[in-house]
Amino acid sequence: MSPEEEEPEVTCPVCGNPVSLDDEFCPHCGAEFEEEEIEEIVEVEEAPEDEYATEEFEEYEAEEPLEEHSEEMEYEEPAIEAKARAASASPSTGIFDLRVIGIALLILGIIGAQIALFIDWYWEWVPAIDSNLGMFSLIGIAVIVVGFLGFAMVKKSVSEGKKMSPLMPSILLGIFLFGIIALIMILANGPINDAMGSANLGMAGVFIVLLIVGVFMFMTGQKKSMPAC
Repeated sequence: MSPEEEEPEVTCPVCGNPVSLDDEFCPHCGAEFEEEEIEEIVEVEEAPEDEYATEEFEEYEAEEPLEEHSEEMEYEEPAIEAKARAASASPSTGIFDLRVIGIALLILGIIGAQIALFIDWYWEWVPAIDSNLGMFSLIGIAVIVVGFLGFAMVKKSVSEGKKMSPLMPSILLGIFLFGIIALIMILANGPINDAMGSANLGMAGVFIVLLIVGVFMFMTGQKKSMPAC
């Protein structure tokens, strides 16, 4: 007996048993079928598969934007992390930072002490400030500009994520502050010159004290700026 293909079947709407499409009545309960009823039964049985396929397709479409969104988030995350690192690494120093004031006093103490100790040599070889006030004032202004521009450039470099020495902003601001102090002393050079001539050793002692105070302030500021363990 040769194998035969199974005839397509549908479910009887009365008793629920399988019925061949060629049968005009149900062999189990005897219910008669018309051609239109059989077509409706076939459509009803095929509908769930179509619905399932449609739902699966809609679910696949809904997952695609989520995957694209997650890829965008992964792509944007490194940029956000870089900005966060740049913000955390930006210079937190200011003109009133103890390290900045300490560096300014340190420079002032070194230069002032050696001028006071060798004042006779300076009076002999260096032009008088009174008659060259403009030139000396420009020197003070140049120091101020160099310190300020250097600090601005370092701040910009750090914000772009470049590695810089953490002391560089404080050093440059210290130079900026020293330039301001030096310009004031140049403009008020009369009393300072008189004090240098009459008590140069005493003035040297004052500048050495400023040097020591500057070192102490710098070390204190550096200790405060270190993160707590």
